[in-house]
Amino acid sequence: MNGEQHRQINVKVFKASTVCACGNPAEIVAGDLRGDPMERQLLAAFCGKCAAPGIAQLPVCNWLQIGALSRPGVKRETNVRRKYKIHSLNEHSNRAIVVIIDGSNQFLCGLTLDVRHDTLSPASRAIDAVFEIIGTPLEIELLEHSAR
Repeated sequence: MNGEQHRQINVKVFKASTVCACGNPAEIVAGDLRGDPMERQLLAAFCGKCAAPGIAQLPVCNWLQIGALSRPGVKRETNVRRKYKIHSLNEHSNRAIVVIIDGSNQFLCGLTLDVRHDTLSPASRAIDAVFEIIGTPLEIELLEHSAR
């Protein structure tokens, strides 16, 4: 293998995780990214109804990733871009206060949100850091309500 490390992907775990604990089909998955993109640990899968409360109850992660599942034959929603600035951080309580600074939407600009600290990129975890998220409207909504 010329010095490359061989990695196996456990497909059974992903297939088994496409159903929410309530029995409905999963629409959202949550995973913990531990630095190397190949080291993502799948934590849970949720239906739309269970996603927000389920994400809020997940254990603290290194970097919590929230993603919408694409269903075969269903057109994926158009991605949304949103810019934020970090106002305050509290790693101990896993909370961060961010402000939407996206000037393209006057109704959202300046809105302050309480989010999970671990949903922020480790590189962005600093007061006054500015970061941008690109995702489906549901992914953005779940990030913005992750601490509730």
